[in-house]
Amino acid sequence: MKDYGWFNNKVDTVLIVPNEIVLNENSDAMFREKNIENIETHIKALPTNFFKIRFFRENIGVSILKSYLSKFSYSSEIVYMDEYINTQPDIINKIISVNPTVIGISIMYNLHLLNAIQITIDLRRKGYTGHIVYGGPCATLLCAELLNNIPWLDSVALGEGEITLRLLVEYIKEKKPLSDIPGLAFRFNGVIKKSAPTIVENLDDLPFANRDYLELFKAKLGNMMTVCSIYTSRGCAGKCTFCSAPSLGEYSPTLWRCRSVNSLLNEMSLLVEQYGIKYFDIIDENFFGYGTDAYIRLENFANGIIEKKLKISFRGEIRADAKLNHDILIKLKNAGLTDILLGIESGSQSVLNRWQKGTKISMIKSVINLVQTMGFNFDPAFIMVDPITTVDEFLESIDFIIDTQIYKCEKPLYLFNEMIIFPGTKIHEQFLKDGVINEPEAIQVISLKSSQQDINAFCQKISFCDYTIKDKHVCLMWTALKGKVNYLTNFIEIRMPSILSELNKRFSDQDLLKKELIINKIRLYNKWLKGLSELTKELLLCAKGYLKDDIKEKQFESSLQECIDKFSNNALGEKIEGFITTCNSFLNSLN
Repeated sequence: MKDYGWFNNKVDTVLIVPNEIVLNENSDAMFREKNIENIETHIKALPTNFFKIRFFRENIGVSILKSYLSKFSYSSEIVYMDEYINTQPDIINKIISVNPTVIGISIMYNLHLLNAIQITIDLRRKGYTGHIVYGGPCATLLCAELLNNIPWLDSVALGEGEITLRLLVEYIKEKKPLSDIPGLAFRFNGVIKKSAPTIVENLDDLPFANRDYLELFKAKLGNMMTVCSIYTSRGCAGKCTFCSAPSLGEYSPTLWRCRSVNSLLNEMSLLVEQYGIKYFDIIDENFFGYGTDAYIRLENFANGIIEKKLKISFRGEIRADAKLNHDILIKLKNAGLTDILLGIESGSQSVLNRWQKGTKISMIKSVINLVQTMGFNFDPAFIMVDPITTVDEFLESIDFIIDTQIYKCEKPLYLFNEMIIFPGTKIHEQFLKDGVINEPEAIQVISLKSSQQDINAFCQKISFCDYTIKDKHVCLMWTALKGKVNYLTNFIEIRMPSILSELNKRFSDQDLLKKELIINKIRLYNKWLKGLSELTKELLLCAKGYLKDDIKEKQFESSLQECIDKFSNNALGEKIEGFITTCNSFLNSLN
């Protein structure tokens, strides 16, 4: 546990990372929107399950803010609320006791909204009178809704927050007007004012990210924690209509900037030496960047890792139009690139055009083939449906997935995503204009007496739009298909981890026979997991049969279940529910 002894001292700023809370438990994205809820439990229960550990992700934005404030002699501390799920009132009291000049709350995406507002209300109820500012991409996109409806919120830092937050602390301390601070939205005489944005043009001017969160987990997990997040660049020139970044306009610069190779290698070397890091999750919007200079940078980066003899591996997110080639990929692979998230989004050209992806199916297929041939772990970013997906478009995506064999990726069930329509995005505006979605209901102002239900409803209204797929055939198919996919995802990410955790805990206390039985249960489950790609293919073919009228509506859901049962009987020796019951009975028999 991090030592929060600093609560006894005055600090200029407290930076808060809220808990992630799903706003709609019935959402199709319930499992895939969330990070792993309790990574500490997963790692301790299954220390060999490196797949789980790779998805540990730090809030690098807040970590850099702390380092940046320190550079200008402003003291700050970070509170990670996921460490205090059941003790939020106590933490609120401690924060108020040090009376910081500014409290900054990070809202990276809508899962942070609910807890951020809860924290704000709790702070004001307990008597905090200082300045509360929200920041992050989601807060920037929703700044008007937040400032208009949360009277106890003072401002929103727009876009990149380093310069804005530093000046905010300075100006409040020196009683200067907020209107002179770049990149800030605030109320003035009942009207929201926004100042022109600012960015850090030279990313090397920023200090290395603070690593309190990493230290926290290292203290708990020791040598099992060998993963950290890092950024190498900022900015994206993409025009994707479903993405919030293009909708932020001047507050989300399209100018792609990168750190120097020396800066990046120095930080990575430091993390390897001090924390024993072996795997880096590169969180850039577009790791490859744009143009010849970007490729030279990647070559120098790869060469630098090899020259420094850093024994690491890393993951990068790459656009499908990044003009990948074998030469640069082999250099990066030799340096440690093992995992690639590729922004594909759809297998239908008409859908890609509608979403303004700027890519061609032929180009995407070529990139996929290159990545697969070179043996990378490949994670395709894919969206199956939006409100106006047609039967032909969905069939094209099915054929694309099967033809390219991307269903053989590490987590094939993550292909089954539906578009989340965020208010303020270009596609949201277009769908409103075309009558595809409806205007949201009136939003209720949040008060200090607002209930949890009221706050949840507010967050849902401002952060995403529910919709019904217009094509009845596609809608019925998708409803049944996503239900089965969520059932399987729940089995993998919720139900089995708890069973495997208990098996792992009790293993050392058993005799040889029972140890062999435990190992057998794990082997059966691993066999089931290894075959999940083929089950995914069968589910897609079943959906194709329904859309082409080869399978009748009343038979479709049962046909999906038959695919699952047949697969599970072969891998587990019984259906999923039977396997769960057998495992629980076996656990009850252990001492």
